[in-house]
Amino acid sequence: DALAHVVTRYADNPGVVGFEIFNEPPMDPERLYPFTYAAAARLRTLAPKKLAFFEPPVFRNMTDAAPLAPAPFPEGGGVYAPHVYTATSAGFGLADLEPSIANARAESDSWKTPLVIGEFGNGPDAEGMRYVGLEYDLQDRYLASSALWLWKESSQGSWGLFDHDAVSDSFSERPLVIATVARPYAQRIAGTPTEVKWDASAGTVSVAFE
Repeated sequence: DALAHVVTRYADNPGVVGFEIFNEPPMDPERLYPFTYAAAARLRTLAPKKLAFFEPPVFRNMTDAAPLAPAPFPEGGGVYAPHVYTATSAGFGLADLEPSIANARAESDSWKTPLVIGEFGNGPDAEGMRYVGLEYDLQDRYLASSALWLWKESSQGSWGLFDHDAVSDSFSERPLVIATVARPYAQRIAGTPTEVKWDASAGTVSVAFE
């Protein structure tokens, strides 16, 4: 009922592309997915043009993998949207981060839905942004969309695109974070993309499609 209330409110809002059914659900698949299916069905009835973003159990945040789907997602407009917060140690590289994204692609394919990394991110220092940049490279490799955690905040104060000044209650951009997330991408492709690659040194993005 709570989801239906929100969906009804924003069903015709052009700034809303869809609704996340359950954020980081702390339960096993046997209980989670029947609820998810019922919620997605109701969502699509109330807002047939909006997407239904759904997550696996929150334990995926710690294990970088979730079980493959028992069957394709039963409702149209479903989008598999796991969160990716791969733990790292000093000297981490692409190979340390790749399993989670590769698994997410396999999981999404088993649901037969698009893949959106519903949350990922890191701190605003150089190592944090190296992490974010590598995650973007992997998302390109595995053709995943994503949403950065987060945009702007005045509470935790450690992540996001802006510093917060509590005295003046004002925000200022973090240049390193802005530079990291400001990557060009193909907004429209006349076909099905098979490869996307950003070359930071050359300042070019290449796309292969069929």
